[in-house]
This record gives sequence, structure tokens and C-alpha cells, in this order.
Amino acid sequence: MTRHFIPKFIGRFLERRLIEGALNETLLGHGQFLLIQGLAGAGKSRLLGLAVDLAQACGFSIVLGMADEGESKTPYGLFLDAFRRLRRRLPAEAHLTWFPPAAQWTKLVTFQSTADLNPQQLFNEIFDIFHNSTKPILLALEDLHWADVASLDILYWLVRDLGGERLCILATCRTEGRMGVPQQAERIHRLMRQPASFEIPLVGLSLSEVREFVQSIMPNSSQPGGFVHRLYQRTEGNPLFLEEVLRRIPSEETQPDVPLPSSFREALLSRLPVLSSGDLRLLKLASVVGAQFDVPILAYLGRQSEEDVIECLSRLSALHLIRETSDREGFRFWHALTRDALYGQLLTPDRRALHRRVAQYLLHQKMAQQENYEGTIGYHLESAKEHPEAVHHYIIAAEHAASLGAFAEAFAYGERALSLISPSASNRANLTFQVSKYARLAGQIQEALVHCEAAEALYRELGKPLEYASVLLHRGDLCWLEGDGNRAMESFQDVLALREAEEVPRDAPVWAWGLARMSQRHYLDSRWTSVIPWAQQGIEMARRLSMPEVESHCLINMGVAYAMQGQQERGVAFLHNARNIALEANSPEEASRSYVAEIDVWSNEGHYHQARNVAIEGADYVRQAGAPVILYPELVVCCVEFQWLTGQWSEALDALPKLERLVHEQPSALVRSHFLVLLGRIATAQGRFEAAERTLTEAVELAEGFRESQWFLPPQIVRSCLALAQQKPQQALEHASETFRKFPQPENVLFAELGVVGLQAACRLNLSADSETVTQLCRHVHQVPNSDCLVARFYRQMAEGLRSILANDFNKAVQALNPALSLTQEMHTPEQEANVRQWLATALGQRGTDADRREAASQRNQALAILRQIPGHVTSASQVGPMSTLSNREREVALLVAEGLTNSQIADRLFIAERTVAVHVSRILKKLGLDSRTQLTALIR
Repeated sequence: MTRHFIPKFIGRFLERRLIEGALNETLLGHGQFLLIQGLAGAGKSRLLGLAVDLAQACGFSIVLGMADEGESKTPYGLFLDAFRRLRRRLPAEAHLTWFPPAAQWTKLVTFQSTADLNPQQLFNEIFDIFHNSTKPILLALEDLHWADVASLDILYWLVRDLGGERLCILATCRTEGRMGVPQQAERIHRLMRQPASFEIPLVGLSLSEVREFVQSIMPNSSQPGGFVHRLYQRTEGNPLFLEEVLRRIPSEETQPDVPLPSSFREALLSRLPVLSSGDLRLLKLASVVGAQFDVPILAYLGRQSEEDVIECLSRLSALHLIRETSDREGFRFWHALTRDALYGQLLTPDRRALHRRVAQYLLHQKMAQQENYEGTIGYHLESAKEHPEAVHHYIIAAEHAASLGAFAEAFAYGERALSLISPSASNRANLTFQVSKYARLAGQIQEALVHCEAAEALYRELGKPLEYASVLLHRGDLCWLEGDGNRAMESFQDVLALREAEEVPRDAPVWAWGLARMSQRHYLDSRWTSVIPWAQQGIEMARRLSMPEVESHCLINMGVAYAMQGQQERGVAFLHNARNIALEANSPEEASRSYVAEIDVWSNEGHYHQARNVAIEGADYVRQAGAPVILYPELVVCCVEFQWLTGQWSEALDALPKLERLVHEQPSALVRSHFLVLLGRIATAQGRFEAAERTLTEAVELAEGFRESQWFLPPQIVRSCLALAQQKPQQALEHASETFRKFPQPENVLFAELGVVGLQAACRLNLSADSETVTQLCRHVHQVPNSDCLVARFYRQMAEGLRSILANDFNKAVQALNPALSLTQEMHTPEQEANVRQWLATALGQRGTDADRREAASQRNQALAILRQIPGHVTSASQVGPMSTLSNREREVALLVAEGLTNSQIADRLFIAERTVAVHVSRILKKLGLDSRTQLTALIR
């Protein structure tokens, strides 16, 4: 007799405890992610089912999802499958008890086709569903090793933000060979590095558990210990293998000599002879369809009535070879290995013929239901060796994935199409070029360059100079994104060479783009006088060829060039004109560039509020445009940066998690560097110096490719500020000096900012006001272009005040720093205001009158009050405020005074003379404008 039932849940006591603990933590508002990993047949699905039962008993709402098996991947398929199942399980009104009705989130629960989804909003809507539920949710995901990359990206951000959520995520994943696109394993590894992530590794059952397993299936058996031991050794405790072996035993009598199969495949195949030929044939047909299948497609393939197919499926289900899907709208194999074993028995000609018929069926279904099956159709046509048709469908699948913003899937489909196309095919060059574009959008710049160079060679071989020039432009963009500015410029110059050699007609559209790119590169290198002639040529040609995007591109470059040379009104007018042209031409890419450029103009003028408003307007426009725009993360970085600079600290910190999501997959080294500089600035202000050091080091590494341009300055400036905050003025001065040696001629106000940071370091080091270092720093501050703008005036005043402090001319220092203080209030920059107040307090304290000392104390208190408003501020009094003006030795002495030590005790502690301690104490009191050690102690404490 053959047994066809699943035994009770055996063992896994530790695993069960871990799941129960995760559910309890989630109920308390501490979301968890558990990944159940193990070999095929280890019991992952069964443990997941147990977790679902436990969660339901605790009042959780359950969302179940399963990844698509096979070569074709549906973008966001893991989550779309979960929402399909949810829609089928719950009545419509039940959704409103889970999710707030005001949002459009119910679209995802009730959608019929991926065509209904807005690609720009899709990610956020899926994300928000799980973070706005009114009930605790268990998201149970099966077969994560088959998930598409777009779904894994959503899952990553869900897991990142689990800290205060009542969301528990459980997923299963095989530990042996994973299928899918190349980035999949890296995505899963990244998931497991998150604080809320825990792994549950499943190994085989122990010998005692195997004995219990046998007893649960064969309760009346008296198998000897030797048989159980042999069974344990052969199966290694794998539950599925154990079950298949025990099915072969004809009775519960003692069977010590029953031969045991050496593999699961052998055990499974031994069951097939008991099937009728019709049932076996239907199973093999199902193995060609995939892991999941339904009655209509099997009826079509087997040329049978649906009634006959249902009857056959009922028998196979009773044998535990197949089972109904959780939504009861189809069937799936009990285990993927079952399908593999059956598929392997088919002869190659039969496989090809069946794959061809599956493709025909799906083509008919696609036309009838308006669904997108292109990737699956491509897979079946490829398996049928119908390569030209498979290429056609893979290309359509790639375009569809790209329209949903799933660029990794688009790239994977494109590569599959390339692998099937003939080397001599006429469209191979075009397809290679398109695949390179998908790789760029997916953030895989190295892969994009590989395909770009292949397309170059093909176009060169085909003698197509226009297409070749287009690829060169694309290569230049890729090199720039990767951080190789020199190679990018070489690519654009190669395009110019083609034109000069008259290989590219002088009125070709690609040449117009070449002119635009050349003007842009000079713009990014801050070569303002060189930008304008290139841009003027580009505008002239764009108008002649009716190319509004190129015209807008060049107008943007000209606008910035004029603004940076002091003609702000003219520059902003050019930018607004460029934006209007881009909007009329429906070009979100160029419109977003105009916003970014205008932000640069306002920020360089010191109008940070205006820069923030433009950033918000630009980000809102791109969001509403509903198109994937590579500059969108840069606009959001600018929003957060100017929120922080203008004192909207809480708003900036609240926006950081979403911003990190946007920037994480951003292929632009510039945008990532900008974001890391922002993180470093925030961490420095909060006093989290180790975090600031890490992010700024990475930012500098990313900016290395742009050492010849202004883009190298921001990380250097913030790194110098960090060194000051860490009481390392010598290091801060070295960072400033290194940058000025590289850029002897200042180009914009960034150089003035760096010069002032260097002067602050010089004050901490008590350098001479006439020293060469101080003189050079002051010269850099005063020589910046557009010196009449608000921010340039501020840095000039600061430089004058700091130099006067070094010269011990405290009257002049106060006269310079008071206007600087007023300018910070006009610019609405509270951090800068606090910094100026600290230096003003230093100057007043050293001037020394009683009124000055009272005013110095007031300025210090106001500065500290500003800094203490920063959320998460952890910096101690010894690191900010008046103490920041002391040298390292003076700070040590001050802290020991605050501990109550006498001069003699301090001298013993620091191994210096008591007279030296007295001199230090005198200087400390004078610098801080204090009268006694008691006041110093009160200030520090």
C-alpha cells in the first residue's frame, strides 16, 4: 500500500521559537524580516505555512506572494501576485479595513493589468500599503530565489524601514543555485545586512526526528533501528526525500531489506509507473508550461475536454504530485523538483513542439485578455528554438519592463535577445545600443560600457557614421556617470573629429547633440567663457533642425554661464526660457535640468530659500510627469539640502529615508557624491563624527573622477568642517590647502567657503595674520567671481573678521563679524549664524571690557541654543560653542579645571610645569571672556 498524506510537523522547535518571537516583536511595533533558507525539500514551505497559522492566531492580516519560476520575470511580479491573491481572498469592503481609503493604494489590490499602473507612482504605492495598514501584517513570500529585481528592491526598502512598523516579513529561499538576473544574489545578500533581518537556516532532521517522522507516517510499524539509521544516512534528514522513500514501502511490516533510492529524483521517478499513461502525459505537459498551470492550457495542449483534465488533476492531487494554488485559480507542482524530474524525461523534439504550442496559446490569451505575456512567450519560443520570434517578444518584454521603471528586467530581456540574435543580423547593432541604454538606466554602468563599445565596433564595421557618433555621445555620458571626466571629454571630441572629417553631415541631428554636450562639459568644468560659444552654435543648429530638447539643453548651459559671471538676471531669464521650451516639447529630462541649474544659480547667490523653493517645484513637476527622470534624485537631494541649510532640520531628517531609496540605485556618481556630502554635513552638525567620516570618505572617492572640476570641492569643504568639529584644525587646513593647490584660480563661491573654513583652522592654530597661508586664504576668498552676491559678501566679512582676530585687532574683528551675522540672518542659515556668533563672542571676549564680556556670554548662549535645536544633536560642550575656539592643550586644561583640579594637580596629570598650567588658565579665561574658574566650570558643565 502507498501512503499519500503529509505527516504532522516534526521538529523545528528552535525555528518555531524564532518565528513566534518575531511575531511578538512585530505586535510591539518592531517589524522583523526572517529569511528561511535551505536546500530543496528541507521544509521551507511547510515552516512558512506554520508561520502563517501562528500569525493568524495572533490577529495578523496575511498577504501571500510567490515569485515566478523560470526564465521570464514579470516586473514587480512578487508583489503583484500578492495583491492578486489578496483581491481574490477578500471582499472589496475588507480592503478598506486594512488600508486608508484616501490614497490610490486600492488600485494595486484591485488592478487587472500591469498596463493600469503608473510607473512613477508604482514603487511608492506598494511601499505605502504596508506602512499605512491599520492592522499588523504578515507578508509571506515564497521562492525569493526566483524573484525579479524590481520586487527585491521594494522588499529592501520595506525591510530598511521596519523599525517602527507592525509588519513582519517572512520569505523562503533556496541555498543552492539561484535563478534570475545577475543582480539577484547581491540584492538578497543586501537584504540580510539590515538590522531587522534574521536568517533561519534549515538543515536535515536529526536521527531522533527521522525516527519520529517514520513513526508519524507508519504508526503501526516496527522498523528496526538499523533501517531508520540507514534511512537517515541516505536522505540526510531531508523531509521531502524521507517522505518519497517511505511512500515506496508497501506496508507497515518490518522491511529491513527494502532498497533505498540514492537521490530524490530516483525516489520520485519510482512513483511514476503507478500512474496511468494519460495522467503521466498530463503531468509532463504541465512540466513544460511551468511551475504553475491551469485547466484551459492543459486542455489545449492535451487536446482534451476541460472535464477530463479536471478529473485527471484530481487524481494527481490525491497522490500529492500537484496541489491547488492558494487563490484556487490554478495548480502547481507539489515541489519544483517534481517538475524538473518530469521535464527531464521528455525527448528534445517533444519539448520543442510543446513549448511552441504553449507560446501559441499565450499569444492567443494575450490578444484576448490584453495582458503582457511577452517575456514568457519569448522563453517558450526560445525553448522551441524559434529564435527570431523569441527575440521579437523579448524586445517587447524589455520595452514593457522599461515603461514600468523595471530597468534591471529590461536589461535582462535585452541580453537574452542579444544572445539569440545572429552576429550578422542587421539589427544587432541597434539592439546592442538599446541594451546599453537599459543597463545605464539600471545603474549597471560597467555593463553599459561593454555593450556600448560592442555597438561602436558594429556601427564602425557597418560604415554607419551617424549611428557611430550617437554611440560616442552615449559613451561620453556613461564615462561621466562613472566618474571618468577625461574619457568623457575624449568621447565628445571624437564626435567633433567625425564632423571635421565630414564623416557626419554638418546638419545631422547628432551633431547638434554633440555641440550641446560639449557646452555642458565646459559648464560642469566651470569653464564659463567656453560654455557660451558652444551653446550658441548648438542653439542655432537646434532651431534650424527643429530640435527643442537640444535648444533647451544649450540655453540652460548659457544661463548658468552668464549667472556665474555675475549676470544673474540674464542667466535666470535664459533658464526660464529653456524650461518653457522643454515643457512645450514634453521633455521632463530637460525641464528637470533647468530646475537643477536654477538651484545652482540661487544657491551661489546665497538665496537658499529661493533655491529650496525651486527644488520643491522641480521635484513636484517630475513626480507629476510620471516619467523616469535620472535627475529626480538630484532634485530631491537639493530639497533636503536647502531644508537643512535654512534650519528646517526635522523636515530634512524625515525626508532622508525616502531620499536614500531614490539615490541608492542612482547611476550618477555626482548625485551619489552630493547625497553623501549632505549626509556628512548632517552627521557633523549632529556630532556623529564617525558616521560623517565614513560618508565623506566615500563621497571623496566618488568625486575623484571629477578632480578637475568644481564637483570635487563640496566633499573637501565638508571634510574640512568635520576636521574642525573634531578639533583637528591642522587636518582641516591641509584639506583646504590641498584643494587650493589644485585650483589656483577661484571660480565660484565654493572657493570662498573653503577659504573661510581654512581661516577658522588658522585661528585655532594661532597662525600669524601675516603668514603666507593666511594671506593666500584671504586672497582666495576675495578673488571669487560675482563678488557682489549675498553669499560672497558674507564670506568676505567672515574672512576679514577672522584675519583681524589673528592680528589681535579685536575692534576690527567685531566690526567685520557684526555685518556677517546680519547676512546669515538674511540668508536664513542658522548653523552659519551660530558659527558667526561663536567667533564674535571670541572677539568680544578678547577685547575685554565688562560690557564685551556680557555680550560675549550672550552670543555664546545664543549660538548653543541654535545648535541644540538640531534633532539628534549629540555634540558635547567641549566640541562646540566657546570651547571650539581653544587649542587642544587649552581644552584639556579647561576640562580638568571643570573637574575641580588645582593647577598643581593638572600639572601632574599632564606632565607639564605648574607655571605653564597657570598661563593656559589665564589664556582660557581671556579667550572665553570669563573672570573665574567657577564661571569656566559652569560653562563646561
